[in-house]
Amino acid sequence: MFCLLPLSSVFIYSLLFAEHRQQKKQYRHSVDILSTDDEAQCLRKWYSTSCPKTNVHQTEDTQHGEGCYWLTTNYRTLDRAEWVTEAQQLRELLERKIDEVLRAAEAKETSARDGLDGEQFCDNLKRLKTRAIAREIEKGLDWAENGIDPELECHDLYLTSFKNKMFEMMKASIDQDLAKDPNGGKGRKKTVQHLSANKYISSKVPERIKQNVQMNFRSGSRHPPYFIHGGHGSGKSTLLSRIYIELTGWFEHTKVHRVIRYASATPRSAYNLELLRVICQQLAIILNIPEGYLPKDASFDPLYINNWFQNLLKHCEDLHNEILFLFIDDLHRLNPLDCDIVAALSWLPISLPWNVFLVVSTTVPIESLRLTPMQKERFKCADYFFDLSLEQNETKIKHWGVVPSCTEALPDEIPTFAQLVNGLFDAMEQQFGVKGFSRLAIYITCSEYGLTETEFLELLMPTQDADLVIKSNEGDFNFSTFRTIRNQMKLILREKLMSGKLLIVWRHSICSEITRVRYMTPDITRSIHSELVNLFFPPDGDDSEDMSTEQHSRKSSHSGPITYMKVLSQYLVTASEDTSVIVWDMKTLAMKLRLR
Repeated sequence: MFCLLPLSSVFIYSLLFAEHRQQKKQYRHSVDILSTDDEAQCLRKWYSTSCPKTNVHQTEDTQHGEGCYWLTTNYRTLDRAEWVTEAQQLRELLERKIDEVLRAAEAKETSARDGLDGEQFCDNLKRLKTRAIAREIEKGLDWAENGIDPELECHDLYLTSFKNKMFEMMKASIDQDLAKDPNGGKGRKKTVQHLSANKYISSKVPERIKQNVQMNFRSGSRHPPYFIHGGHGSGKSTLLSRIYIELTGWFEHTKVHRVIRYASATPRSAYNLELLRVICQQLAIILNIPEGYLPKDASFDPLYINNWFQNLLKHCEDLHNEILFLFIDDLHRLNPLDCDIVAALSWLPISLPWNVFLVVSTTVPIESLRLTPMQKERFKCADYFFDLSLEQNETKIKHWGVVPSCTEALPDEIPTFAQLVNGLFDAMEQQFGVKGFSRLAIYITCSEYGLTETEFLELLMPTQDADLVIKSNEGDFNFSTFRTIRNQMKLILREKLMSGKLLIVWRHSICSEITRVRYMTPDITRSIHSELVNLFFPPDGDDSEDMSTEQHSRKSSHSGPITYMKVLSQYLVTASEDTSVIVWDMKTLAMKLRLR
């Protein structure tokens, strides 16, 4: 199996001259493909006209046929790397010659006398590689009528040998990778996924932040956080991604720690207190503090969490030759809590240690953020506040490769990000119908944190009538049409991994805003929320008999459709038409309290 790939070309000449000898004789006059001296020398080195001895009973025509070429067995004496190089050259040479033959055949008209044979010859030539691989497998074992049969002893030995060979190659590949990186990537301490790298941005902001960061680090001076402010689609998240990736090259012989969080991307990042608690846990993991990653007396008290955060920053200040960068994208999307003291974002430090840097992005101006008056005054410093609408902070990004038609933009104007999204929505409506696309867009918007592909299909695919013709313009989707619309919407959709599930969500929050304006009314919103709740908490009649006791007590607690749902810190509150109100534990979804 080691040489299976290069051997797939062994029969190129044998099939050209043996199987299709008659067609080639008639077709040769219309296709003239010549080989260079180097190509001819390469072929003579590795191919011979004498048939090697194999386990397959070959016909006399194949063994002594005129024009048959066979790969020599000298490759067995070569090193693996040397043979791979030779095999690559052979494969490229033979595949190139096949392409030349086919191109010449298409460019040159065949006469009525040899047209049929020529077409058959080219058709066989196109299927040559697949058939050659099949023949190589046949050479390794006695072929059964129905293909490979593991019950046969010879086939079982063949499969066992193949499995062992693949296992050895995989093991060698893993050992080689571990030799290059013994920690298996754990040393980089990437506690969360970061945004993908981009190549389509031009801005002076990263360079200005770089100079300021290096100055503060060398002088050992304290400093406020960095704020990046701009409208929808102005490049805030892209700038964070670029800084996140490039900052490791800003310092030499210095260990750089990075933590990035996206506000409202997950339930734990949706509320400022829980986000701060998660950041503290990640800092404790990065710093590897002796007290552990979670203090024994840790609580959800705002004052306690704030003090925990400040203590971790002081711990960072005592580190030598190490730097910590914190990134928070879309700070304005954090939700406040009733227990917040003073202001929701009062925990943001006014002054950071010399080796700790905080970079945040926001669409809302600083004056509108939930900050204290002192914070608002300090955060407006020109060296730390970057308004992307100003000329000195101009950021140019390439939104999409193909710009949809935007009816709202004038011919000579560059469309705004909102106009681009509206143009893409218009294109989706024309292709899949207003009813079908709007229904999918509303489900994505109302789910907030996204749904899996299976969950979307449960909502969008009718299952009552097996003979029903499913059409997207009527608001329904099947597996094929749902996959098609997902591919068409890849510019505005993304997948994220949360709690072990791959969820489909909007790529940008403006998609939700446009969906609400275009398609959603209070009645539609209430109806969709009820469908989503019933998808996870069906009424009593929908429970299956084999449901476990725990699932039954959790799902059948409401006797009617759920009409209200709200997340409060670590608890979930739901209300139903049967006037019952239940408090759930967010981690286990166990019922904590029931009111009627």
